[in-house]
Amino acid sequence: MGRMGIIGRMGNADGMGGVDGTGNAGSMGGVDGTGNADGMGGVDGTGNAGGMGGVDGTGGVDGMGGVDGTGGVDGTGNADGMGGVDGGNANGTGNGKNPAPGARRCVIFAGYMAPGSAEAFAAQDGDFIICADSGYEKAAAAGIRPDLVIGDFDSLSGAPAPGIPVIAASPEKDDTDTGLALKYGLDAGFKDFLIIGGIGGRLDHTLANLQLMAYCLDRGGRPCMRDAWNTAFMTDAGAFTLEPRGGAYFSVLSWSACCTGLCIENAKYAIEGYTLRDSFPIGVSNEFLDGPAIIRKESGRLLIIVSFDPPGG
Repeated sequence: MGRMGIIGRMGNADGMGGVDGTGNAGSMGGVDGTGNADGMGGVDGTGNAGGMGGVDGTGGVDGMGGVDGTGGVDGTGNADGMGGVDGGNANGTGNGKNPAPGARRCVIFAGYMAPGSAEAFAAQDGDFIICADSGYEKAAAAGIRPDLVIGDFDSLSGAPAPGIPVIAASPEKDDTDTGLALKYGLDAGFKDFLIIGGIGGRLDHTLANLQLMAYCLDRGGRPCMRDAWNTAFMTDAGAFTLEPRGGAYFSVLSWSACCTGLCIENAKYAIEGYTLRDSFPIGVSNEFLDGPAIIRKESGRLLIIVSFDPPGG
């Protein structure tokens, strides 16, 4: 957003003004609530730590991902050559049961991740961890034992440790391995999703993972993707806050064709009533001031990225 600067309440590249504004707590925190840490936050609620947050003070929707609160690994279901967990499957036709009673957040380890991403993962009580194919190797190297490994296993060397459930898919499939893991979690009833890695490496895979966040949002989930240097959120919410992080930049991009009525307050490059389009990245590289930045919009879907410059970057 480096060329959007404000003069008084007017001067940016498209004639839109900036406002001052205040903030409240929350990484993508809550409005009229306490927000959360490193997540998407809640509306009129308390949110939760490390994940996506809740609505109306509950900390989650539908029990934070568990429908019926039942489940368990029994490998009975299958579709398109994939085994199931408690009768579910990873191809969009699951049974809506939480595979791990009490699990609150679905964490997916993608096959590609920048060095240090798995080690930077902070587990929460109730995480249900799925490794997508070679994501298992990164998780295992960081001392993380997943609840499930899923994929076509074209990139995993060796086999997962004994006792870890595995769902194997054909390499000739419509979904990426990360997509299979996401669909499994959605079918199991989870609402809060954290994808570890999935940023960098092959550009097509990075873009596909961003599309998966949109798919997750379309199906009622709350997606977040994170590696060692970046945290990405996608949201349809009308208002939220970003907690400042020392040395970080934040970028506000339109994932839909346009986002109307965009206001960014308490940031170096503030703006008011702007129509942000997906064909012009004017929202890149904004900077925090003292206190959280406030972001509001009237319509559209936003992709929010909080980034640090990696060493040597």
